[in-house]
Amino acid sequence: MVAGSAFASTAAPPSKRARVEVIEAGGARWSVDVPPAGMRIGRALDQDLVLHTSTVSKRHAELFWRGDDLFVRDLGSCNGTRRDGVALSEPVLLANGDELVLGGTVVLRVELSGGGFGAPVSELKGDRDMMSTGAVPPPSVRSAPSSGEQLLGVVTRLYQVASYEELAMQLTRAVGERLGASRAALVELEPGGERYRTLGLYKGSQIDRRPLRDASFVSQTVLREARLRGVAHFVEGAVEFSASIMRSGAYAAAAAMIRPRDGIERILYLDAVLGAPPITVEHARELAIVCTHAAGAFDALEARLAHAHEQNRFAQLRRYFSPDVVEHILAGRRDLMDRPRNVHAAVLFADLVGYTKLSERLKDDPARLLSVLNRWLDAGAEAVLHYQGTLDKFIGDCVMAVFGAPFPHAHPELQAVRCALEMRETIARVSFELGEPLQITVGVNAGDMLAGSVGSKRRLEYTVLGDTVNVGSRLQGQAVPGEILVGPSVAEAVRGHVQLEEAGTRTLKNHGPVVAYRVLA
Repeated sequence: MVAGSAFASTAAPPSKRARVEVIEAGGARWSVDVPPAGMRIGRALDQDLVLHTSTVSKRHAELFWRGDDLFVRDLGSCNGTRRDGVALSEPVLLANGDELVLGGTVVLRVELSGGGFGAPVSELKGDRDMMSTGAVPPPSVRSAPSSGEQLLGVVTRLYQVASYEELAMQLTRAVGERLGASRAALVELEPGGERYRTLGLYKGSQIDRRPLRDASFVSQTVLREARLRGVAHFVEGAVEFSASIMRSGAYAAAAAMIRPRDGIERILYLDAVLGAPPITVEHARELAIVCTHAAGAFDALEARLAHAHEQNRFAQLRRYFSPDVVEHILAGRRDLMDRPRNVHAAVLFADLVGYTKLSERLKDDPARLLSVLNRWLDAGAEAVLHYQGTLDKFIGDCVMAVFGAPFPHAHPELQAVRCALEMRETIARVSFELGEPLQITVGVNAGDMLAGSVGSKRRLEYTVLGDTVNVGSRLQGQAVPGEILVGPSVAEAVRGHVQLEEAGTRTLKNHGPVVAYRVLA
């Protein structure tokens, strides 16, 4: 995530290439290059990439370049754009292999190749009329450095973040505030230092009230000095002065290198604008100390994320898949989960009725509320695994499951309906045991859907997408307490095995009319 809410769209150089593979739930699959001018995506015919799925907005999202970096931003779509399962609220930098989900149904897989990254360092404040620079001079007696305890507080917080984006923003803000900087920027340099990308921005100056949109205020001279020596400090009248700093409206600046084991060069830059307190030599030394610890924080985060990824994969196998599926995966058939593919399967949504009212009634007894919720979710999960289903996810108090993926099943519709009936019996038993009036509503639908591990290299989640899935969710939403509604394909597949009755034609959001059937026994 790049701090700041506005980005300039800069054409990509010819050496940089991006290609997007489009995977729609109906089976359509194709690839398209991202042009230098970027790409607008949506259902409207004037979009550069036109999608025909109803859950995608007319003007849904756009891909745009800044230097060699490709970003994505949502354009206020109705059903959102997600990466790593998180809805985008601001532009996000994309990496090779990232997967985006538009409207809950369409997957875009990004392939980046060639070129460098970021924008040329030459875009920063230039070296015209520069004076030669020197090393950091001896400490000044006029400024006192921060105490060890104050520094410890800044450093400790860096080890508590959960993502690289959060670490970059926290580091930039914490150091900017601690040292009283007018502006701060954390930049990442490509090998060779010819191009950069902005990881974090901070603005503390009250003198200039214009929003800080990018890192163009950063001085090339200060970056080069910090890269060479590890730390650099410039102030008018104290050392030979850089004209690029003055052109940015500042009169003092400092920067320090961050050198984690991943080999990526990151530099944290601070300055003071005219009229603001100076950035002193002591501030530069303190900045260098914090950046030394920041390198350790980047290393620790990388180790935690790698460990968490492995733990998450193992936990997912144990919690979400039936024993036979786990056996297949451990035998080396993980590839069937990793890449999205079209499958014929049944999807089930089972929601606890009246949970909002229950939460209100038990608001003074959160332990009791949590106990009720956990009993239901645990019972629902057991029913799914008992009928060889895959527990897709918990959506609040709703259980979502799929039958027939990642591995095919001879009768996915029948297994899903049997699971729904067991859930209905189980919730009645739980209601009696807890003394709470508990019921569920269930929707089941079957057909072609997109199944696979969706997300990015940083975080993957196995799920199913598509119109079939949406209809299953809408059927559950229209069911009355204790009712199991199924779509026509499910009714046809289970006829003769369970008792059904027609429940009328239902008008569903973002979909045409559907004839629903009620499962009796």
